[in-house]
Amino acid sequence: MKRFLTTLFLVSLALPLSAEVRLSVDTEFYNTFTTLSGLDDWRYFLSGAAGLTFQNMGSRVVRGELTLEFAGTGDPSGQSFSPTLKRLYIRPSFGDVLISVGKTRSTWGAGFAFNAGDVIFGSDSVDFDTRAADARTETAWLTNVEIPLGNFSFLEIIALPGNRGGEEIPAMDKASAGARISFEVGNFNIQTGYLYRGDLIANLGSRGQRAYLSLEGIYPINWHFSSSATTGLGDLSTETIKESCMITGGAFYDHTAGYDMKLSWRMEFLVKPFASFEPDVVPVAGDHDAAYGLYLYPAISFLPRGNLVFSLSSVISPVDLSANTTLGVSWNIYEELTLLGYYSVQSGESGDVFNLDKPVGMSCALGARYLY
Repeated sequence: MKRFLTTLFLVSLALPLSAEVRLSVDTEFYNTFTTLSGLDDWRYFLSGAAGLTFQNMGSRVVRGELTLEFAGTGDPSGQSFSPTLKRLYIRPSFGDVLISVGKTRSTWGAGFAFNAGDVIFGSDSVDFDTRAADARTETAWLTNVEIPLGNFSFLEIIALPGNRGGEEIPAMDKASAGARISFEVGNFNIQTGYLYRGDLIANLGSRGQRAYLSLEGIYPINWHFSSSATTGLGDLSTETIKESCMITGGAFYDHTAGYDMKLSWRMEFLVKPFASFEPDVVPVAGDHDAAYGLYLYPAISFLPRGNLVFSLSSVISPVDLSANTTLGVSWNIYEELTLLGYYSVQSGESGDVFNLDKPVGMSCALGARYLY
């Protein structure tokens, strides 16, 4: 670990000498009180996280980024400290063609919380962090090529290697590859794509052939719909298609009043037409998968003035009438310092998707974000 930090420090000194590099450090600290297994089991811990980003800003034809994430749980021994490589890529342009190589993210489809079109990483789980500014941030090693087809239209071709198990080099049949096309029709954006998925991507998903269709519009408000389905690698099983079929959609809008007062809202849904809509069927897939046929994500934020934000968001399971709700407040007290507060609670009965007996059934976090 000491060698790693020393090397990182030397790199941070050397990079600005050879190119125009923007260095940014985003840190967060939280005092958290949470339940582990019911209201009689409260825990307290201090945690911190940081993101260190180097971005190449000195060239118009080549973009690059290196992002490292650091997280710790306040363990006095320091053993919980864990650096993670989040992004490492270059993005050169050859005329109008863009090529990305490295560890990054390519998000297909549309949607903040639920996105059926995200056939690469998957955006149908219900255990994402409702406090996060971006609900889906997984990255993977990939190569993609974007070829323009006209104004606001393009073709993207992507390839992702399989996961490495220990020192083993993944076989060719573990790789994933696909393509999508996006084009504008009047005020609408239409996307469609296909992915052959030979292995897990970012430790998510399963093998199979996936296809999606997405439609977005901006009138009278911003809205979107996506649908997708999966088949096995060697067959077109109707059962597999039915089990994997999903539809997502939603809308969002920002309302501005006065000089700097703003009200923003978002509403999204996830529908699995052939999943269970009966509340007496206990989900067996766990928190990570949407086992029922319907989920909702409503969110609203209010900015009474430029440096103060109140937010309320929830992941709702209408089938068993349970929800995971988060109330948040942030105050940008100084230019670089923002004070944060969150209160989260899972409401539901035992056996529901969300309930107080689950870990983090109720929690309160007080913290701060500081930008260097």
